[in-house]
Order: sequence, then structure tokens, then C-alpha cells
Amino acid sequence: MELYRKFPKFCAGWCFLEIFIFAGQLFGWTSIQYVLKKEGFYSDLCKFDNGAYKKCVSEFINPDDVSSAQIEIFVTKGCDSRYLISRRNKTDLNTDSAGDFNFISQSVMNQTKGQYAFELSTNGNDYASQSGEDNSDVVIQSDQWETGEGDRPTCYDQDARLNLWFSVAICISYVACSVMGPVLNRIGMRLFRLVLICMYIVGVLCIGFAPKEIPWLIAPGLCCMGVAGMGLYATNIHISYLFPAVQSTITSVFVGLYDVSTVFSFLLKVCHESGISRRYYCLGLAVVHLILVGISTCFLLPSNKLRLRSTDHAVARKEKPSVATYDKVPGPDGNCISEKEKFLNVGLDQDNDADGRKVRALRSLCSIEYLLHVFWMCCQGLRFVTFLGFFSAWTGTKFRGNSIKESYYLGVFSYVTMGTAITAVTAGMLHDCQRRQYMSRPDFQRRRLPIVLPLAVTSLLSIIITSLIFVQQEIFINIVFVVFTIYRSFLFSFEITFLNDVYPLQTFPVLFGVLHSSAGLAGLLQYPLFEWYKSSQLAPDQVNYFLIGLAVASFIHPLYIWISCRRHGDQGGKSDAIELFI
Repeated sequence: MELYRKFPKFCAGWCFLEIFIFAGQLFGWTSIQYVLKKEGFYSDLCKFDNGAYKKCVSEFINPDDVSSAQIEIFVTKGCDSRYLISRRNKTDLNTDSAGDFNFISQSVMNQTKGQYAFELSTNGNDYASQSGEDNSDVVIQSDQWETGEGDRPTCYDQDARLNLWFSVAICISYVACSVMGPVLNRIGMRLFRLVLICMYIVGVLCIGFAPKEIPWLIAPGLCCMGVAGMGLYATNIHISYLFPAVQSTITSVFVGLYDVSTVFSFLLKVCHESGISRRYYCLGLAVVHLILVGISTCFLLPSNKLRLRSTDHAVARKEKPSVATYDKVPGPDGNCISEKEKFLNVGLDQDNDADGRKVRALRSLCSIEYLLHVFWMCCQGLRFVTFLGFFSAWTGTKFRGNSIKESYYLGVFSYVTMGTAITAVTAGMLHDCQRRQYMSRPDFQRRRLPIVLPLAVTSLLSIIITSLIFVQQEIFINIVFVVFTIYRSFLFSFEITFLNDVYPLQTFPVLFGVLHSSAGLAGLLQYPLFEWYKSSQLAPDQVNYFLIGLAVASFIHPLYIWISCRRHGDQGGKSDAIELFI
């Protein structure tokens, strides 16, 4: 059954739902990381010894009532009130606990001195004990830094290991995305989606059932979930071809929903804080994914390739001539046809000269414009993944380990991200406005000038995000979230728009594959950047300056396009953008 031809609107709505729930869950990494840290994944890396962090115990005596004497425990290099863990009356210490510290003995010698001893439970059976006197600092090796007051030190080693797996998952997802087109054409849509279903279920179950004793299971889970999400997006977006009159709008909706789907990763955090087990939530996602995607794969979508109805293009030309006739080229019969129609093989002959297509793709790969676009995408892609990967360390440092505020702003970030459903459409409107402005220019300029401003705005947004991170006022965190939401929509919209506008669609699979593979490999730089980030007190600022430098360097791409268009002037140019070579 292939019901998409009889019920295209219903099928489009179903595909919207799939993208909304499953496609972009990997990019909700900030919420997943929060839950994993709460459950102690890689907490063995957080044993603070050799004076790295100290427990400072100080005694307060009420001169009027010795029985009300209190002991304060801090997590700090010294007694800093900002890192107060707990304050307990001495009379309650034999039966009460301060955070994770259970006092096992203590005596009052006089009104200014006290002796104490306490133990820290590391698992159900082992205990680390320390004892001391007065205000002496005691070094505690601990993997349990959560406290009743919500304060804890930031464990950079734990963040670094988790971010390593996130970087690997991003890289593998991007590289896999670059080869999905040829694989999809070879095995057909139904078999391809069945593989994606199995991959997603394996991934989400790895994340849900991985114990902290085997933390590396998170890595294959993230990779499978990321690849399956991108594959689902790549197949569902074909539905936009059923509506050629509003194809750009539907594509923008898909892009927006892809980003909004990160909210379902945030729901993992919500369930965790509500007492619902991680495994139950992930098991529920696996079941829902099997039902929703299974139904569309078997009954709604085609088994091989999506075929358009014969009336689709006629309706498109009637309703929106500018959309249906954009980028026309001479057809085999002498009439003008849409290049997109030619590529999709809707009743028209394709160019079967394989050698010619290879030469065309190779020349495009070697063009300065394309190489600069790869550089631009690597710079911006690295900024994108570092923001997600550094989120926990950034908020932990900013709020001095206050997990209550970290949790609050993680929720704010997740809800603001839902605004991508709007910002993605805004990105499309900006580009359409530029297209209309330059529609009367010669072909060379008409294909390039509309993308100059969108690319430059995306680079500028990257600089604004990094610059706002330097601001200490808490209110600016919300502004960072808003700007980042706009930035991510612009980034993923305009990376593809440039390829569609400038290069022939026959070369798109090769160009897109190299672009995404390069961006994925660049994402691996997040891990050494994080090692740099945690290396010293000034390192975070140094890393941010480096990211600003990359963003500034990425301006060379839109600047080069603008200069090329100025150079060509009214002379026009080839439509393939391959006039200049290295």
C-alpha cells in the first residue's frame, strides 16, 4: 500500500509528527547529559584529591546555649559561604546527616573547639572516613557531590568524557547522512526505513538501559539515535515534493520540527526528576517509534521511490509560477523545464552521461566557492556542537555548581528551542526576499547574491552568541538562548540553500556528502577544545576568543561571493559556479 498519493495531506501530517518526536533527539544532548551526570555516569573521574577540592568544617557556638552549637560543611578550597553544603546542630549529628556525610562521632571539648568524625558512603558497603579538629581542611575522595542545598563543584573530567561520546555521535551522524542518498536509491525507501527503525530502537534502548558501571554503552546509543534521526528526516522530507506550489514552506516546517524534537530529550530530564526511570521512558519511545514509523513505512510511503502525481506540476505552475519555473534549463524537446523536475525524473529524460556528471562534480568540488562553503560550515558547525557540549560546564561554572539553577535554565533553554518552528520559516522568508530582490540580475549574480546576506547574518549571530557568554548578568542567559535558537535555524537552512542555488542538482549528492562529512569531522574538535577549556582558570575565555576568531574568519565566504559578483558585473557567468579553481 502506498497511500501517500491518495492522501498526501494526511501523509504529510504523519511525517511532521514523526520528525517532531524522533528526528533531532541527539541535539537535546544537554538534557541527556544532565540525567547521566545525576545518575553518576563517569563519576569515578570526579575523585578530587591532592587538595583539588577540600571539605572545610567550621564550628559555630552559641554562647548562651552550648547545645545549639552548629557545624558547617563546605565544598571549596577554603571556607567560602557560596559553597555551603549543610549546617547541622551538634546535638543532631549522631542521628542526622549533612548532605552525603553521616557523622559517626563528635564531642564538645569547650565553647571554641570541637572534634568530629564522619563517613561518606560511596556505594552500599564501602565508606571513606575522615576525622579532624577545629577548622582544619579535610580532603575527601568522593563520587557523590550532590547535596541538599543543590551546590556542587563542576567535574570537568566527567563532562569531557561524556562530551567525547557526543562528539563521536555527531561525527558519525554527519558522515552517515552524507551517504544516505546513494544507499536510499540502491535499496529503496521501505527497506531503508526498516533499517532505521531497528537502529533507533537499539540506540534508545542503549541509552535507557545502560548502567553507570558500563557507561560506554551511551556511545553506540547516541550514534544509532543520531543516524536514525537524520535518516528519518532525509526520507520524510521527500513528502515536500508532493506539494510543489508550497514546497519551500513545507521544507521549512520540516527543518523547524527537526530542531523542536529536542524537547523530547528534555522530557527525559522531566521524567527523571518526577521519579520515572530512564529505562521506562526510553522503552516508551522505542514502542511509539515502532508503531508510528512502522505504519508510515508499510502503508503510507512508497516501497522504492516517491512518484509524483501528473497534475502536481501543472497545479504548481498555475498557483505559483515563480516556484514551478525557477532555474529553468532547456529540455530535450527544446522547451524549458525546471532543473528540479529534471533531477526528480518526473516524466522527463535525465542526463545519462555518467562521465560528464563526474567531471562536473569534480570541478565543483575544486571550486573556491565550494571550498569556502565547506570552511564556513566547519566553523559554524563547530560553534554549534561546542555550545551544546559546553552547556553543562558553562552553567556549572556560572552558577558555581548550583544544580537548582542549572536545572532551571536547562528547562528554559529547551522551551526556547521550540521556537525553531518559527525561526526556520523566518530563515526561508529572508532568503526568498533576497531572491526577489535580485531576480532581474544576470544568471551568475541571481544565483549567488541572495545567499550573501543570510550567510553573513549566520556568522554574525555566532559572534553575538559567544560575546554574550562573557556577560556576567544572569538575564543575558535568556538572550543567549534566543539568539542560539535563531542561529541554529539559519545554519541548517542556509548550508543547503547555497548548494541548491549555485550548483546543478545532479552534483548535489556528492557536494552535500563532502560538506556534511567535513562538518562531522570538524565536530570532533569539540573534545580537544574542551580539554583546553578545563586546563586553566583563563582557558574558558581563551576558547571563546578562539571561537570568535573562527566566526570572523568565516565572513570570508560571503565576502568572496559578493566580490565575485561585483567582478562579473553584467557579464553574467556560468551557472555552475566553477569559473575559479585552485
